[in-house]
Amino acid sequence: MPDMKTWFNRLKVSQKLMLISIFFVMPDSLMLYLFITGINETIHFAQLEKKGNDYQRPLEELLELLPQHGLLAQGGLDGQAQVGEELSLKQAQIETAFDALEAVDARIGIDLQFTQEGLAKRKREHYHVRIVRKEWRDLKAGLSQLTAEALAAQHMHLRTDVRTMITHAGDLSNLILDPDLDSYYVMDATLLALPATQDRLATVLSEGEAIIRRQTISNPERQQLAIHATLLKEADLDRINGSLQTALNEDANFYGSSATLQARVPPALNEYTASVETFINLTKRLVSSEKLDVTDVEFLAAGSKAREASFKLWKIADQELDILLQKRIEAYANRRTRSLMVTALALLAAISFVTFITRSISGPLRQQAADLQTANRTLEAEIVERNRAEAELRNSEAQLAAAQKIARIGSWEWDIPRNKVSWSDENYRIHGFECREFEASHEVALSFVHPEDRSFSDAVFQKALQDGRPFSFEQRIIRQDGTERIVHQRGDVVLAGGGRAVKIFGTAQDVTEISRARQHQEEVATNVLHNVGNVLNSVNISTSLLTSAAKKSKVSSLDKILRKCPA
Repeated sequence: MPDMKTWFNRLKVSQKLMLISIFFVMPDSLMLYLFITGINETIHFAQLEKKGNDYQRPLEELLELLPQHGLLAQGGLDGQAQVGEELSLKQAQIETAFDALEAVDARIGIDLQFTQEGLAKRKREHYHVRIVRKEWRDLKAGLSQLTAEALAAQHMHLRTDVRTMITHAGDLSNLILDPDLDSYYVMDATLLALPATQDRLATVLSEGEAIIRRQTISNPERQQLAIHATLLKEADLDRINGSLQTALNEDANFYGSSATLQARVPPALNEYTASVETFINLTKRLVSSEKLDVTDVEFLAAGSKAREASFKLWKIADQELDILLQKRIEAYANRRTRSLMVTALALLAAISFVTFITRSISGPLRQQAADLQTANRTLEAEIVERNRAEAELRNSEAQLAAAQKIARIGSWEWDIPRNKVSWSDENYRIHGFECREFEASHEVALSFVHPEDRSFSDAVFQKALQDGRPFSFEQRIIRQDGTERIVHQRGDVVLAGGGRAVKIFGTAQDVTEISRARQHQEEVATNVLHNVGNVLNSVNISTSLLTSAAKKSKVSSLDKILRKCPA
């Protein structure tokens, strides 16, 4: 952290401002990144849907051609000679459709997981394009050896394979998860409903054509055809109409209304509806009539027309779905471009603002820097002088400590708010302790004072706290070893605002020997004064006697006598 601070302090003002701007831009950049990432994911989502459409096109072509091939092959088994050329043409068309399927698989099959691994994960290993094409070729090669039932079963199996491949393409291309209502309901028709009805129409055509050809229908066949007719109406026709009508109604709510969708889908939907309803009614007539009065030509024509209308509707809806997906991609691409442009403009504005601010303050800062350099040189000189003074002070403090030790003078400090008394090393020694042996309070410090002097000492301190004046007195202390010493205390009071005492600094000097010597001198002086007093008294008596004698003898030389007296 100190290295980072040093590095930052070394930067120029413009660099610091730019760095600060970058740090402020970082959260916005993160949000922009997440926003753009979301847009890109939406675009990729729609692009993958378009790939699903691409993959489904050759599959839809196969779904259209395979039932036609089955009917032609069935006619060949029935001995219709004119079928051979049409059958060969249809087989060539199916081969072309498989070629297109293999081409689209090579281009986008990996994206849609049409690989051995991707299919195996979903237990669809059988539905690879190479395997399905091999099944078709095996069917084509063995066509002459198949019975009518086996031929119908194999065509049914191939159609089921194609339907499952359409389902896999829808699952892995996100089509099934389309987020917009218009494209979602178009997808529902192209991916789910129309392939289902196309397959069901082929089944009804195959089963009905066989019944008409035999001119007999069993009860199970009646029931099965009735179920097919009901499903064609309720599960297929009604669903397709509902989905496409919803797509048309919701189209304007997403990226603007699509003119081609509104123009092309309704006519194709009406045509599909009319043709399927005709075929459903014909199927119901076939089921309900006791005598089969529906001809095979009429039935095949109605069924083929319904299938053709379904594939026509599918192609139009598929193209319109591509247009809707492309509009979504373009809308999000434009949104991404606008976002990037706005961000670039904001970044340019921020850079311009930082440049302006830098230039507006760099001039004064340069002048201030010059002034600071001058002041710095002055400060450096002051620092040199201060260092010299500090060195001298340290030397003086060392000398003072040494002098205190020699003079046996200790120092102490009383922090009054915290009631903490700190002693110097010499003060500890005066009291008979090792240096820094403990920290004391005022009460603990008083406990070392002789009991007879304790009240007096505390009274001195309390008076100093009240009047804030220096003080000086002597007290007896009891050292750790029990010996008695005399200590001279001096102190001064530190006052805070309002005259309140916050600290007392003082010194303590062991004056035991000095005090005892002084006491001895005082005793000697007292004795001398006493003796001098006695002598003076004797002199006074002698003087009185001499004066009396002189008066009596009238001696005139009194001065000589007085000079002989001791002074």
